[in-house]
Order: sequence, then structure tokens, then C-alpha cells
Amino acid sequence: MTADNNQNRASDQIVIQKMLRLCLAKWRWFVISLALSLLAAFIYIKVTPPVYERKASILIKEDSKGNSLSSTDVSGLSNMGLFQSNANVNNEIVSLRSYGLMLDVVERLHLDVDYMVDGRFHDAVIYGTTLPVKVLFDNTVALEEGSRREFVVELSGYGNVALSGFMADDEKPGNGREKITGSLLDTLQTPIGKVTVIPTQYYDGREESVIEVVRRDPASTTRDYSKNLSEGDDHSRHFAQRCFGRTRGGCAQYPDHHL
Repeated sequence: MTADNNQNRASDQIVIQKMLRLCLAKWRWFVISLALSLLAAFIYIKVTPPVYERKASILIKEDSKGNSLSSTDVSGLSNMGLFQSNANVNNEIVSLRSYGLMLDVVERLHLDVDYMVDGRFHDAVIYGTTLPVKVLFDNTVALEEGSRREFVVELSGYGNVALSGFMADDEKPGNGREKITGSLLDTLQTPIGKVTVIPTQYYDGREESVIEVVRRDPASTTRDYSKNLSEGDDHSRHFAQRCFGRTRGGCAQYPDHHL
């Protein structure tokens, strides 16, 4: 029995030695495979837009007016299924997820308009302190559901702007090469309607940059935001909004402060 064990142990050692020799003989392929894997991971991280998630806690105060029951009585009745103390919470959840409320948020914060600049690996969304100008559109012209307008704003410093690259639903209106010049705060007539470029508080007056502006219809934008709004499963009722750094069709810009 001992002899058989020694023989098996020796056979295992021989097999391991053969495998080590084989691996050492092909070490270059292992190094190349590792390098390619790391390179692929690096490229994937760089070309994939970042995903942001914001959370907010909402405190809902129960209305106790006219209620003679104590909190202990209410808790006992709730356990017996005779009293639902979380009715207000559920009502607020339904209200927060309503289309009308989200549409109001989209219109009030202008979430249907995105601003982007060319990045090294993908277009980067600019917002907040990195956004020098904003664009106001003619509100009398409503976008149909599923439609989109795009153009490029060129800032040449000292309040001069140039608009070009107009696109309407992936089509070039007019000759497609029209370039319109003007100044900040001017209402300019473009192939996609009247627009006004206004400076933000972060515009220094001498900044030169090229900004791509994309406007989506409010209905589609509202649905995209509503889909990404989720309710937490804890008792504090957390709501989270996932936002993507690139904005062709999801929750879009301003990942820092939109809940």
C-alpha cells in the first residue's frame, strides 16, 4: 500500500513538472495575453461613459389632525391589518413617479437640452461650473415626440458666437452648411427655429470653445428620467436617479444635483 502511494505521489510530481516546463516554454504567450487583457480593460473603461447615481431621502410626515389614536394604538392596528399607516407614503411614491411631476422637473430644469464637448475617448457632458453658456429655444415651437434638434455653438471670445451643423431628426435642414454668426443674448433665426445663446455665471468673456447642443422632445426625456427613477427597499424610502455621461437617449446631464 505504501509503495503504491509513493508511486502515485511520484507520478503527480512528474505531471506537475511537465506542466511547469510547458508553461515556461510558452511564457511569451502568457505575457502577451495578460497585456492584451489589460489593454482591452483600459480601453473599455475609457470609451464607456460614466454612470452616475444620486440618492435622496424623503421624510413624509403623517397627518395626525383629528386622530385620537396614539402611536401605540396605530401600530397595533397596523399589525392586525385594520389600519394602514403608510397610506400617505404610498401616495407620495405614486406622486413622485407621476408623468406630470417629472415633466414639470424636465421643463423647469431644462433637462431636454444637453451640452457636450469632444473628449479624448468619448464626448463629455458639460454642466454646472463647466458650462459657459446656455441655449434658449423658441417655446412657441414644440417638438414632436421622438424628434431631436442638434447644432454646434462656437465661442470665439468677447461675446461672439457662431452656430453651425444644424440637424433635425438626423437630417440637415436647408443646405446643411449654413453658418450663423451673432453675439450672446441675440435671438438668432436658424434652420431649426429661433435660439438665444446666453452666458452663465461661469463665462469669463474670453473663452473659446466648441459645444455641441442637443435638444430632445420633453415627452421622451420625461419617460427616460422616469424609467431611471427607482425606489429603495428600506424604510427610509430612498429614491435614486441614474444618470449617464453620454446623452443620446437616457438620463442625461447634470449628474451632481438633480434630485
